[in-house]
Amino acid sequence: MIRRTKHSLISLGLAGVLALSASTSFGGCRVYADPVSEDPETIQVTLDTDVTSADLADPKENTNEVVDASDLEIVMAGAAVALNRYLESDFTYDSTELLARIHIHPTAPTPTETEPPEPIREETMVPPVEEPTEPIVETTPEVVVPPTEAPTEAPTEPPHVGYKGMAISQPPEAYVNVRTAPSASAKKVGKIYSNAVADVLEEVPGEGGAWFLITSGTVTGYVKAEFFVIGEAALAMKDAIATRIGTVNAYNLNLRSTPSVANKNNIVTKLARGTQTVIVGEEGEFYKIELDEGYFGYIHRDYVDIEYQFGHAISLDEERLAAEKAYQEQLEREAEEARLAEEARAAEESRLAAEAEAARKAEEARKAEEARLAEESRKAAEAASRAAAEAEAAIARTTLVQVSARYIGGQKYVGDAVNVNEVEIIAYYLDGHTETNPNGWACNLIGVPMVAGDIVYPVQLGDQMTQFVVTAIERPVETQPVETPPETQPNPPTPISEADQLRLAICEYAKQFVGNPYILGGTDLLHGTDCSGFVMRVFQQFGISTTRTSKSQAAAGTPVPVDLNTLRPGDLLFYDTDGRITHVALYIGNGQIVHAANDKFGICIWDAFYRTPCKAVTFLP
Repeated sequence: MIRRTKHSLISLGLAGVLALSASTSFGGCRVYADPVSEDPETIQVTLDTDVTSADLADPKENTNEVVDASDLEIVMAGAAVALNRYLESDFTYDSTELLARIHIHPTAPTPTETEPPEPIREETMVPPVEEPTEPIVETTPEVVVPPTEAPTEAPTEPPHVGYKGMAISQPPEAYVNVRTAPSASAKKVGKIYSNAVADVLEEVPGEGGAWFLITSGTVTGYVKAEFFVIGEAALAMKDAIATRIGTVNAYNLNLRSTPSVANKNNIVTKLARGTQTVIVGEEGEFYKIELDEGYFGYIHRDYVDIEYQFGHAISLDEERLAAEKAYQEQLEREAEEARLAEEARAAEESRLAAEAEAARKAEEARKAEEARLAEESRKAAEAASRAAAEAEAAIARTTLVQVSARYIGGQKYVGDAVNVNEVEIIAYYLDGHTETNPNGWACNLIGVPMVAGDIVYPVQLGDQMTQFVVTAIERPVETQPVETPPETQPNPPTPISEADQLRLAICEYAKQFVGNPYILGGTDLLHGTDCSGFVMRVFQQFGISTTRTSKSQAAAGTPVPVDLNTLRPGDLLFYDTDGRITHVALYIGNGQIVHAANDKFGICIWDAFYRTPCKAVTFLP
């Protein structure tokens, strides 16, 4: 015998009356379900195991339908729960539905281990009921059928509209509004931008066609269905619209410059466990990553966890708060800038005031010191004047203002070399005195075998340059001994022509700008110039026009051979890139050029053949 609370007993009693009447049979046994006369709130359930197969087969004896034994307990419990819910609530319950839920089945064989009983259909499941507060009393002769715990209710599936997974927004403009109803006139609740992701809750008809009820981020509302890509097409777009964040899940993972483990020389660094990076591509078993701005590499995909990050809709409140935050941050930045500017102004005023005070005090101290030293200064003036004159005279005696050189040897032949004793050097100093063959002069062609023709020998003493010329001729073939002519005085050296002096002056002027900066397009010899601007300004100093660009300078000048034996100081050398003239330099003799090289070296002196010149011209006589 089973004792229930009032509602439970009523429910179970009704279930017994509606479903079983007085008694029924199942699985070879007869089941009795009758109210107990002594206790109207108690239903007695009895299993009679003495019923024979013949009894069951006799239609007179078995007037009630036979129920499936596996369903009896569930049917009774389900009916009781349904009736309980009906009695405890204020809604009207359809008895027809209740009778359908406790439907009587024909006799079925008892299920075996190899033939499991048919599972209860999902639509007959009901939530579990609250445990009764009154204790359950059992009696020995009666078999109690315990109520089966009803399974929890399955979660409600979202509406199925012909696709599963994400939906990706593809509006015709940058974004589309999310509204409270499927109409363009409905209130806006947010915005969803292009390539943002949403979940579609429902597809409904609306103004102009189908609309989706979506949820994205914190926004739920309606958007026209035509502005979304769904289903397989959306899944295909996933990698293109998502930002893939990779998290290293191994210790000291190799970052490689190429997607290969075979090359041991492509390891550029090691990444610590937990390092996060952006995945920008895939090549075989490797992910291509951007570790930081412009720094790319490859890591093996087995050691990276991938997280997809998508854009979502933004509500109007979120948009307003973001705008307010940006505006507030702008105000704070402007306030901070104003504060810093005010502090800088105050600091500058304070500095200027301190400097003015210091200057005033210094001026007072200077005047006091002048008054104190006036007498001493007068007495020392003459001595200082004498000392200054002596010092100036000493400086003038050692200040070199010009140097000249001439060849005083005899005729030179090809293969001969000019020796030191065949050159006369005269140095002119600021105080007017001269010095012949002073120590320290240099000429790097002294001792070098000569070739045919006029050879220009550059001479340097201190910061002064000059040159002399020696002519070498082919040695005549001696057919017979030649009488040695009487010794005569050597010919006086050939003076430097005005043309050569001009060339040397141009070179000397150009060299004084060595070390100044290179600026592309510039023409300022002091503050920055490019190669052709440098040449143009140097020659302008001497009244010579060369045009502006290296290409036009190469076309305007008189061509000369690109040969160190014939090049003269003041000639221009040109260099090309893929057959196009791109650079010009000023030849200064001794195999050297002065030019505005590039922004790294500025104006400098280099070897003339640091790369092969393509052309040489001159603007000088």
